[in-house]
Amino acid sequence: MFIILFVLLLQVHSGLLTASSIGCNVNSTENVCLLKTIFELKGEVEKLSSRLSTVEKASSCPNIAFMASPKQALLGVHKGQQLKFDNMHLNNGNAYKPFHGNFIAPVSGTYFLMYTATTSVNTFVTICIMRNGAIIGELINSNHRKYPKTTESVLAHLNKDDDVWLETCDHSEISDIGSGIGFESHFAGILLHCD
Repeated sequence: MFIILFVLLLQVHSGLLTASSIGCNVNSTENVCLLKTIFELKGEVEKLSSRLSTVEKASSCPNIAFMASPKQALLGVHKGQQLKFDNMHLNNGNAYKPFHGNFIAPVSGTYFLMYTATTSVNTFVTICIMRNGAIIGELINSNHRKYPKTTESVLAHLNKDDDVWLETCDHSEISDIGSGIGFESHFAGILLHCD
């Protein structure tokens, strides 16, 4: 009987014998039923191990989130000027650098980035979100007569150490940005999923 059980275990280990090919009924020996139960439990352990691996990877993803607005209105902003939002409201992970107005991605992953700009009345302003010098989003705030406030959102994959900032671009006229108090203009981002 021991030799039969040993041969069955070898077949299970090599994949020749599956749970469905092991018959466990009233005519089966106790060892065959035990072998089937062991095989089924092995499959469940493999599934749980895979799930645990996924959870461990997700929990190792750092908490990265930021939100900043200008401490005071940015006056006389012209084309090609980087916008420095230096009033921190949130900076989990310290990836946003308020002195320069840059977000440096601490890990590779998918990020949600959003910015809102309130500009001077009757001016045409385009604000781009830049990644390492390339435009990845563009906000156009054109010639509003009253409350000139516009928002842009970008979903982007960033690599570790990618540099992200806001700047005026294209045919922007000289304008004031961030007029008003509080959250009239702001730049925010959050890590949704890391690689």
